Amino acid sequence: MDTLALISYLVLFSTFTVVLGRLLRKSGQVFLDHIFDGNTQMAVATNFLLNIGFYLLCLSMMLLNIAISLPIDSLADAIRWVAVRLGICVLSVTIFHYCNLALLAFIVMIRRGMSNSTTKNSTTNNSTTNT
Repeated sequence: MDTLALISYLVLFSTFTVVLGRLLRKSGQVFLDHIFDGNTQMAVATNFLLNIGFYLLCLSMMLLNIAISLPIDSLADAIRWVAVRLGICVLSVTIFHYCNLALLAFIVMIRRGMSNSTTKNSTTNNSTTNT
């Protein structure tokens, strides 16, 4: 029963990781292009690094969950074991994902604030120069 639970966990978590990784990479590229104001090279590099971080996080969680073994005596125990492990992993990935989004949104807010203050300063300087 332990082997069946472990194989089920590996198949489900690997599928989750690959599908979500591809989805995040594809959708994230559009988001990063916007954040980096059309600097495609920086957006692609950042997207690649975020994707590597995602896969490393998933790999480490998978290996840690494999290392922690509990006695599984029934099918219900096996289902519970797989559900708890997958739940912890999905929750962790979600938390890290939203932390990344919050950080990127913060960067956008800082950039907009800096560009607004630069625009105001240049407008103020031009009006004082003209008078």
